[in-house]
Amino acid sequence: MNDVYKTMVDTLHRQLSANGLESERAAALALETVAAVSEEIGGQRLYLPKRPPWFSKERRDDTIKRQFNGRNYRTIAQAFCLSERTIRRICKV
Repeated sequence: MNDVYKTMVDTLHRQLSANGLESERAAALALETVAAVSEEIGGQRLYLPKRPPWFSKERRDDTIKRQFNGRNYRTIAQAFCLSERTIRRICKV
């Protein structure tokens, strides 16, 4: 698996797990999803902005607050490509 596919699968796995999906099922679903996206747009040149335009900072912060359980700073920071300090600021704990 090349680096782009691995990054996509790993990121989806982390997101699905952070949202409560059992890790083994999250891994399988992440792999299936990346394969489906590859089939759909494979071979095309693709640019993904750092933050999609439809995903506002406020929506991101609300999602982070919903996922926060008081102890998962590092997991959320990795999932959103943010620092733990930023997660603490958003959650204000």
